[in-house]
Amino acid sequence: MKIVRHTAYLNDAYDNDIEKVIDLIADAGFDGLDYTDCECRSWDDDYKEFANMIYDKAESRGIKFYQTHAPTPTGLLKQGGIDFVKERTVRSIEFASLIGAEAAIVHPIQDPAHKLGDESVYERNMDYFRYLLPYCEKYNVKIAIENMCKTNPKTKIVGDGVCAHPTEFIRYIDDLNSEFATACLDTGHCAATGREPYDLLRIMGGNRITCLHIHDNDFKSDMHYLPYTVSHDWNEFCKALADIDYKGHFTLEACNFVRKFPAELVPAALKFEYDVAKYMVGKINEYKSLK
Repeated sequence: MKIVRHTAYLNDAYDNDIEKVIDLIADAGFDGLDYTDCECRSWDDDYKEFANMIYDKAESRGIKFYQTHAPTPTGLLKQGGIDFVKERTVRSIEFASLIGAEAAIVHPIQDPAHKLGDESVYERNMDYFRYLLPYCEKYNVKIAIENMCKTNPKTKIVGDGVCAHPTEFIRYIDDLNSEFATACLDTGHCAATGREPYDLLRIMGGNRITCLHIHDNDFKSDMHYLPYTVSHDWNEFCKALADIDYKGHFTLEACNFVRKFPAELVPAALKFEYDVAKYMVGKINEYKSLK
């Protein structure tokens, strides 16, 4: 199991100096990276040259890009219609292939009025994901659909987004029925809807969940904190990963932990992130050995 760290926040904090970001993550001990394409660098005319550059940089440091995070449909829909969303996501999948990533994390299309059993939202997302699958095969990159939460604009209370409920999440993955469609469990999104991430792991199973976005919160908001700093039961989480024989990578998305530190302390903070992740991977392997 590789220990992976996403590039979000660091890329912004260091003026989009991705080479510096790769150095920081490699120096901290991480095995690999999750490139956050929400910055939309893959849209630039020179995206192939940029992809080759960061691929070579990571390789020179002995690490690689294991997954990427595609731009969110919510943001793209504000710029154009569904065809624009599809076009940009396909480009992001191609970009993932160019940097050697195995999967691109893709958000489902959200709807403010979405409720469990909403067939119109389901059909809209199935059309979107099925459109992407031939390109996934072409570029040999999986789409990893992420469970979502959403915030009520009036009450500010976080509730279920698309794929928050395990029944709906399973339906999406199983109905796509493709080796190029898998699931990414976001622990923060899960907890913000009032669910235990370890419960969702056990319900979904290791045949569906092959990617992770791991971070801590207070079960009320999407805080993106480091494990063990807020309220999750990480011991049970590690046990659940062992129980389902999880075979993917261990990917932290705890950007708001490092965000608190001045630049001089970021390397030490990243090293601590790695130490926490390494400890957790050790716990997972310990539980696997007891099975």
